[in-house]
This record gives sequence, structure tokens and C-alpha cells, in this order.
Amino acid sequence: MHTTITIVLLSVILGLSLPASKAQTQLCSVPGDADLQACVEKLRGSGRGVIEITAEVQLTEALNLDNLSNVDFVGTQDAPVVISGGVRIPLSPCSNFQDLLCGDLSSIKGLARHLYVDGVRHSRPKASANIVALFTAESTTVSTSSYTIDIKELDSRLVKTVASWSENVEMVYTGQGSPWSESRCAVSSVDATESTLTVNMKTPCFDTLQNKPCGQSTSTPVTIENTGLADLLSSDDENSFWVDAKNSRVYVKTSTSQSSFAVIPDLETLVFGSNVRSITFKNLSFEHATYNQATSPAGFIEQQSGALVYEPVTNSSCCDDTTWLPMPSNVRFTDSSSVKFSGCEFRALGAGALQFDGGARNNEVTDSLFEDISGTAIQLGEYNTANITDKSLQVTSNTISDNVIRNVANEYHGTCGVQVGYSAYTEISHNEIYDLPYSGVSIGWGWGRSDPSYASNNVISNNKIHDFKLLLGDGGGIYALSAQPNSTVDGNWLFNMGAGAGGGAYYPDQSSAYWTISNNVFSNASFCSDDCEWLHVWQDSIHDIDIVNSYVDTTTYENNGIDVTMENTVVVEEGQDWPYEAKDIMDNAGVRQ
Repeated sequence: MHTTITIVLLSVILGLSLPASKAQTQLCSVPGDADLQACVEKLRGSGRGVIEITAEVQLTEALNLDNLSNVDFVGTQDAPVVISGGVRIPLSPCSNFQDLLCGDLSSIKGLARHLYVDGVRHSRPKASANIVALFTAESTTVSTSSYTIDIKELDSRLVKTVASWSENVEMVYTGQGSPWSESRCAVSSVDATESTLTVNMKTPCFDTLQNKPCGQSTSTPVTIENTGLADLLSSDDENSFWVDAKNSRVYVKTSTSQSSFAVIPDLETLVFGSNVRSITFKNLSFEHATYNQATSPAGFIEQQSGALVYEPVTNSSCCDDTTWLPMPSNVRFTDSSSVKFSGCEFRALGAGALQFDGGARNNEVTDSLFEDISGTAIQLGEYNTANITDKSLQVTSNTISDNVIRNVANEYHGTCGVQVGYSAYTEISHNEIYDLPYSGVSIGWGWGRSDPSYASNNVISNNKIHDFKLLLGDGGGIYALSAQPNSTVDGNWLFNMGAGAGGGAYYPDQSSAYWTISNNVFSNASFCSDDCEWLHVWQDSIHDIDIVNSYVDTTTYENNGIDVTMENTVVVEEGQDWPYEAKDIMDNAGVRQ
């Protein structure tokens, strides 16, 4: 894990003049002559440019690559060179709490939602179970803007705790409304009388939560975060922190007692590009960015797989009158083509890591590492573009291969390893994806309501996906929605599916159609303790799928589809050797060396 050193340095080395008949290449080396954005501007429109980055760069604002083309960003050290949006905050023992470290936040522009010490993510304090229970009690009344708690017979210590809450205490609704999502809304204020506490919630978030599409409304929190210093002091989590926003001060409990500073991500966007063409990022690490929407008035209302709802619907039992937008990522490209990431790392990021949308085409993400990400590793495409006929606006021909994706969705647990909306000719191959609270790969959208769409010819092959669905239910290692003609799931090895109820390892969900699912393995079914289906085809809207040459160690599956054929399913009993065909699939799955 890299630590951040505040360097905003670059140098520009002009390339040799070439004959007019040949393209000229300008070179830019870090550190040296200019900051990174100035170097980008110098090379913009130059024909061909290379930016060599040899020292860590701390960004103070997002790197803007709009309309850039034909530039390579290359890290030139043995390890990937860091591009960071973090601010280094000195820490020293707190004068009034010797077990804690304190730091001054006057240099932080944002909310200081995330904090790292020696590369270790620290969590925010949580309310006790007794406090959470107040919000689910029968005597508590709920409106579209508040909870009102009857306190006449409550322990005065509980009352005092809730009454002391400040803005941005955050309710977390894990698996509520639907077993696969996790929404979040923040407190705005608390009003107290002799008989009640009214906890006012930020709106429209709390209204949307209770008027969410597809019959998934809720108001029942499972945990409550960012609750205060007392909960930090009593927390069993040895790596945690709390921000006293009023006094611009942070309190840190850390297992790294020798640490003299923390890194607080202060930017929500590290890199953004629109209309970008033919640029490459190689041997770079993108670190320390944040995401503050959950504490905004709109909050974080998740439908599924990071697709967010921003306002309440008039008919919450209906799914047809909603605009879903992907949870944003800290590095994003829209309407861009031939953008390539190779040998890069994405870590310590507070949103999704990398996003392509708005007509993204011919982009590649290869040989890269994604770890310690709050949301998804890679978001490809959108959720409201099913019937776009202008091919320049369709998401097509993008490749995600030979990447390691681990410990992602570790804050926004309803997001997936890789998330794809509507797309065509997408290739997701030879990745290793693991340590996930929900699904490994999710592709498609719409539950068939917009079929036929342009989604087609997608390939999910030779991936090694394991230790998934560890928290939430009704997901899969490979999950699909709606018709995607001529698409294939082939040569994948899935194992260690978690105990989250519902779904299955291979899960073509509602209205999935025209897939071929062939030559796949599911092993170690005993890792799962509940509802452990290797295949989950649960209803008759799922149709025209061929499932061939499956190698599994459980007989548990479900097939209620129409024209969903199953051929040559080989069940390996305990103690038996796997067939050589299955061993070949296992050996070939995952990152190629």
C-alpha cells in the first residue's frame, strides 16, 4: 500500500523535431517543469504525446481530460506511481483522550468521510444495538421526513445519546426493502420535548426510501454510522475515527501506534474525460478519493447493483416510471473510445473505481489491480439506454480482462465486482474476482421491460470468481438481466458462494434470454449454508438459454424457464476426482500469467 507524499511536480521534455511528413511526439516527465494539468494542456492537440510520471502526484482538483486524444500517461518506476486525491493530516495524542490520536482538519474542503493510516482504511463509529432498536420499535412513528420516538419510559442515557446527534449521522438500510440492496440516508437534526425525540432526516432521501420503485420501500435501519465520540471510545474496532465537524478536528483510534499522520481523501473525482480518444494509462496507481452523496439531501437510494434512485415515485409498486443512474466512480470517462488502462492499480477509493458510459467503445482495462474500493471496481454502461439506436451513443466493444478485483464494495455493499448496464460486444475474461458482499459480475438491466434492446454479443469467459455473496442475498457469481442475444458464459470457475439467501452461482434473472452457458464449474458448494443453488432460473420469463457441460458438486439447482435446456451436467460427489474437462476449466480460469 502506498502512502501519499504531497508533490505536485512535472517537467516537460520536448521531443526531437521530425520531418513534416512524420508525426511529432512530445514528451512530458514528472517531476520538472509544470503541474499535471498544465502538462495535459501543453500536449492537447499536439498530434502525439507521452507523459512520463516518475514521482507521486497529489491532485488538488480533478484532472480534466476533456477532448484529449493521442496521449499516453506512463509511470516509470518499478511499482505503479501514485496519483492521489488525499491530504496528509498530522496526528498527535489527544490532550483529553490519551488512547486516541487527534488531527486538525482546517485544510480539508470536504466532509472527511474516509480516513487511512498506513494504508489501512478506518471505519466510522456505529450506534449500539439498543439505539438502533429505537427506530424499529412499534411506538416509533415514521413520516416521509422523520422518526418520532416515544421517550417517556426510555433510559435517559439513550435519550441523551440520540439528542446529542449532529448532522450527518447516517442510517444504513442493509438488505431492507430488498435483500440485495443497501440504501443510506442522513440525519439533518434532532428535536427534543419532554415526551418525544424527533429525528429529522434529510429529504428527498428519506421520502424516496419509503417510496422506492418495484415495491422495495423501507424505513428500517440495520446500523447507524458516524454517531459520535462516545461510540468511538467504546468501539471494538481498533481502526476507527470520528470527525468533530464543528471544531474541524478528527479523533482516530488506530492499531498503528507509531503513525504520525493520516491520509484523508478530499476529492470525489480524480480523473474525468469527455470525448477522449486513444489515450493510455500504464503503471499508475489511483488512490485516495471520496464520495459524499450518502450525506446529501438526495442520499444513497439503491435499487440494485449501484443503480440509484434520486426522487420518490408516485407508485412504489411499479418499476416503469424511474430514471436509474449508476453510482459514480472516482475515475470516469464518457463518450470516449480507445482508452486503455494496463498494469494500473486502483485502491483506497470511496466511490466506484473506474467508469465508462455515454457511448463508450473500444476501451480496455487489462492486467490491473482493484482493491479496497467502497463501490464497484468497474462500471460499464448505463441503465436507461436500452433503446438507443444511434450507435455512437451505444456502449460497445469494451474489454475487461486479466485483472485482479478483490475487497471491493466494502462500504456500499449492494454493488458488484463488475457492473454492466446495457452493452454490446462486451468481453469480461480471465479476471479473478473475490471477497465480495454481493455479486461478482452483473450484466444487463430492465427485467425485460425494454426488450428488445441493443444488448447483445456479450462474452463472460474464463473468470475465476469466488468468495461472493458474503453478506447480501439474491445475487450470483455471474448475474444477468433481460435478453442479450448471442451472448455467452463460458469457461468460468465459481466457488465459495456465501450464505446470503436467494440467487445462485450462475443466475440469469428475470427475462434473461438467448444466452449459451457452457463449460463452467461450480465447486465447494458446502461453503454455502443456505439456499445454495449452482443454477438459479426461477421463473418462466427466463427463456431460450442453453446450459451445456456444467461441472458442479451439488445437485441443488432451479430451472423454471421456458426452453431453457440443460445438457451434460456432471455432479462430482464428495471424495471423487473432478473430470479432466473440469480441471482444464479451473486451470485456465483467472488471470493469465
